Amino acid sequence: MYELTLTEQNKVDAQLERKLEWARTHQLEAEQLALDATRLLSCTADRLEDYRNQGFFKRCWYSLSGKNGDMQRANQHDLLAMQQYSWRYINLLNERNILLAHSMITVKNNLLTLAIKEEETRNEIKRMAEKVYDRFVALEDRMHEVEVSTNIHRWLLTLDTLDYDERYTPYFRLLRIVNDFILLKDGNWSPQELRYLQKAVKEAGLPWKQPISIMNFVVGLINEINGSGQKRFEDLLRCKNGIILPASFILENISTPTYASLFSIVDNYSKSSNIIEILAQQLNCSKDHALKRVILNIVVKQGVDIKAQIPLRDLAIELLSCTSVSRQLFALSENESADSATSNSIEFQSVISNNIQPDGHQMEQLSEQAFELLPEVVNVITDDILATVFGDVSNMIDEYVENEEMEPEEFASYFSAEHVASLLEQGMEKAVSEILEQMASELGEDYSLEVDSKYITDSFRFAATKSMKPYLNSILVVEKAGATFLNAQPSTLASLTKGAGVGVAAAALLGPVGILAAMGANYLHDSVRVKSAENALDEFNACVESSLNAYDQMVSVLSQKTTELINSFMVYITQQLVNNHDVDKLGKFIIELKEAITEC
Repeated sequence: MYELTLTEQNKVDAQLERKLEWARTHQLEAEQLALDATRLLSCTADRLEDYRNQGFFKRCWYSLSGKNGDMQRANQHDLLAMQQYSWRYINLLNERNILLAHSMITVKNNLLTLAIKEEETRNEIKRMAEKVYDRFVALEDRMHEVEVSTNIHRWLLTLDTLDYDERYTPYFRLLRIVNDFILLKDGNWSPQELRYLQKAVKEAGLPWKQPISIMNFVVGLINEINGSGQKRFEDLLRCKNGIILPASFILENISTPTYASLFSIVDNYSKSSNIIEILAQQLNCSKDHALKRVILNIVVKQGVDIKAQIPLRDLAIELLSCTSVSRQLFALSENESADSATSNSIEFQSVISNNIQPDGHQMEQLSEQAFELLPEVVNVITDDILATVFGDVSNMIDEYVENEEMEPEEFASYFSAEHVASLLEQGMEKAVSEILEQMASELGEDYSLEVDSKYITDSFRFAATKSMKPYLNSILVVEKAGATFLNAQPSTLASLTKGAGVGVAAAALLGPVGILAAMGANYLHDSVRVKSAENALDEFNACVESSLNAYDQMVSVLSQKTTELINSFMVYITQQLVNNHDVDKLGKFIIELKEAITEC
């Protein structure tokens, strides 16, 4: 699948040459991109829409595809080309000894856990993983005389006196060892030092050679959290300054499923605890079992084989590597956020305050900076708009719940696609008008924005009406299936959710899982009244699954449409500034874009 002709390979290698030179001086970002490249290999064309706005895909698109165009237009051919570039990038990093020792093990682990259906491709990837590990062994042979950190050496000699085998359960113990190690030395480990980490895993009484799957790791870890407590688990993930990195940052920036699953557990164990409980009721299982299913489902959607196994000693190196990379990237992003507004202001004000007429090259540089910022700014604006839009729909649901006298027939009319789309349009108009008002104050009256405002709201209304119908219809189907399950007349959503004891508005904001799980909980509670329960329950569950899919599709369509519309609008404004050679406003515009990203 990734094989290239000699001519094609030479062409790809030539285009990657600058990226490889960059990698030699940007080890942190190069390692991040190497992990992104491995993740990209498992992407399939049928899920291309799911990947577009994910961090790893965006980084590969702009760094490896050789394209600078609109990522939203990426197609199946583009995906295959990106995978071929990724394949060669990993190969060349390995062949030219650019990867650090710990990165080699992490890349090897990532390759071995990819979910690839085609046997030939699986074999190719396995051979690649073996080549990466062989390079690690060769590096180890060359550097066997490099002195090991004295702190690491002393720590290993006294490890057995710390009684970790008594104080920590197995997976907690593994995390504690990794955390200790990174406090002793936070990066640039030699192969020999990584062997010391593996020896520490052994000395702590863990089965260091035993292969372990991501599934067993997640399941075992959640079991230990239930026994030892969430706080103790979170303490093992804290940085030196006491903070835990945000799960959203890890999932966006680290393309390693095992490490990302740690923070998915943190996020779902706390923030989504109530929803997990509701889901557990709907699935008729324990909360920890529902949490395991949620976390593993997140991992599977990343194109990972959760049953693939790697030795525990190599998992330790992977966790160490990802901990180091994530903390460095987070520190870098924090520093950039703090400095960007000031540095950019100085840079542009030197042109603006002196009324210097920009030459063609200077204008080109400003133009490039503006267009490079647009994708991230568009994502920020899109998120804000969708939050506003769905907030209005949530208010509608609250209003419905308070009106307990509403009959099922009224429900169908009240939740019609046209009614909801109208509310969505109002939310869009509200959000867009705020953007336009801010733009107008920044750009002045020279730039016409009204036409774009109408185009955005009209286009969104059409997309909303079209995409809403399947989801809203599916809710009615679920309610009907639930009524069949109870062998009773359809009851209103309000009474169902009231019986299950869940806030509908809160559930709605988190998608149909909250609403439908609440309905399911109430149906199950009244299961004494069920006739032909097994078949009816199967039908109900199938309807719930269908509704979940309809909701996902609706959100995907609306998110994509909003992104396209806002992107079109922002490109239009930027192009006007460039065409008019308006360096003053273009400079201020770029500062505003960067500040918007920083504030987010």
